[in-house]
Amino acid sequence: MYGASVYAEPDSVSAENGGRDYVFPHTMPRDGAAADTAIAQFPWMDEMTLQFALAGVQALGLGATPGRTDVLAVSLSTLDAVGHRYGPDSKEVHDHMLQLDRFLGAFLDSLYALRDSTTVLIALTADHGMSPYPTLKSAISPNDGAQRVELAPVWTQARERLARAGVPDSLVTFTEGVLSLNARGLAARGWRADSIADAFALEAMRVQGVLRADLVSRLPAADTVHDAIARRWLHVFSPSSDTVRLVVTLTQYSYWASVAYATHGSPHDQDAHVPLVLSGAWIVPGRRAEFVRVVDLAPTLAAILGVKPLEPLDGRLLPAVIR
Repeated sequence: MYGASVYAEPDSVSAENGGRDYVFPHTMPRDGAAADTAIAQFPWMDEMTLQFALAGVQALGLGATPGRTDVLAVSLSTLDAVGHRYGPDSKEVHDHMLQLDRFLGAFLDSLYALRDSTTVLIALTADHGMSPYPTLKSAISPNDGAQRVELAPVWTQARERLARAGVPDSLVTFTEGVLSLNARGLAARGWRADSIADAFALEAMRVQGVLRADLVSRLPAADTVHDAIARRWLHVFSPSSDTVRLVVTLTQYSYWASVAYATHGSPHDQDAHVPLVLSGAWIVPGRRAEFVRVVDLAPTLAAILGVKPLEPLDGRLLPAVIR
């Protein structure tokens, strides 16, 4: 949207985009096939998506029938692609946010030109946050102690010991913090899966950059109200799982050594921190600082629409935002 000098972020970060084509701005390939692939990493993809959504509103007559509630769900995924390539502290992400803001403005202006704005409820959120590159001091996140963590040597030693004890590779795997064990297969050979997991946890905790190593079966005993890491792992893996036995959490902002791109997915706050914006005639104006979750959106929308959920919901109603 603006010249590269307008954005204050550094532009000589070789960690971006795998060390290739990381200088802003970027040019769309002239070759048609290459452009088809590249468009997903350019802001225009989100603009096209919103134009397509607006065309759908018109073609399907959404919001045009009095007394009927229509739902339009739009996923704007280009920021995810740009973020993975260049990281949150990049000119590319800064530029994309400004462009996306303009695209959303044009979409809403057009929507309100087609439909009475007092009959439209907007809910805007995201599915995850992001961690900056551990090798780059972030202007957004306090990641001074971040590092790349390698557990492959520890796992190799553990595997060699298990192999000597007669445990085949097919019964044990470890990938980026998740230890999976075939409990039944191990039991048939006289091994307890949790004993193997406990032993590996002790070894993993000796590696710099490892914050904790939790047996999944013991996570329900944690204080999940205050222990966000335990709570988030429990959202991913069942404590009664026959396979996933141990989850390793790195220190905040650290990455697994095998991950070369900017990413998310840790149980730390920065990867779960997203906005939740509600707008419409039913909503009390103002900015609110209390803790909410994305799952709170469903019961809140249901209450506004006068719809009774047919099953228990994970979220809770946010009555303070409803006019």
